[in-house]
Amino acid sequence: MKGQGGSGFSAMVLFIAAALTAAIAALVIIGATTSAQGHAAAAAQQTVQTSGTTVEIVRVEGINVNTTSQTVQEFLVYTRLAPGSQPILFNQTAVILYTPAGREIFAYGGAVANSSLVTGYTGYYYIDQKDSVDNSGLLYNGVLGPNDLAALLIYANVSLGTSQTWEFSIIPPNGQPYDLSGVTPAAMIYPTVILYG
Repeated sequence: MKGQGGSGFSAMVLFIAAALTAAIAALVIIGATTSAQGHAAAAAQQTVQTSGTTVEIVRVEGINVNTTSQTVQEFLVYTRLAPGSQPILFNQTAVILYTPAGREIFAYGGAVANSSLVTGYTGYYYIDQKDSVDNSGLLYNGVLGPNDLAALLIYANVSLGTSQTWEFSIIPPNGQPYDLSGVTPAAMIYPTVILYG
């Protein structure tokens, strides 16, 4: 009789251990499935947010720097389409510059062969033909196409001094806005200063 009671107790312990192991395994599997579903939903949302036409900034230069006051208010902003994006019309695309002195919004003013043709701070940005790469045959008509690299010439009404924050935002008619921020160097002693890239 003693042997039978001991074996029944052992069987019950084994049954409880097996049930606990199965419950823990089920919790692990459910947790992994929930986590995978969450990651999949986040990836799908990210794909939605970055789909459509998107312009990206690859380089920002401050040009015609006033080396005496160490300030800059003229910029070349090199832009291209993000991979998989559709061409955009610049006359429907806004460029915004944020500085400590405030913000300035620029509208498209056309393409220029020489930056000296633009003499005023008029709230426009231009395609600088000599610093752009036109592979679509449409860039100088105001269309940014695949494999184009547009150098956008921007004349701001406000100056940036040394160690100041700045941000450029490009807002195309479709797709996501693109924002890029940085800080000017602690010294600007040359006519051109690379702010990004």
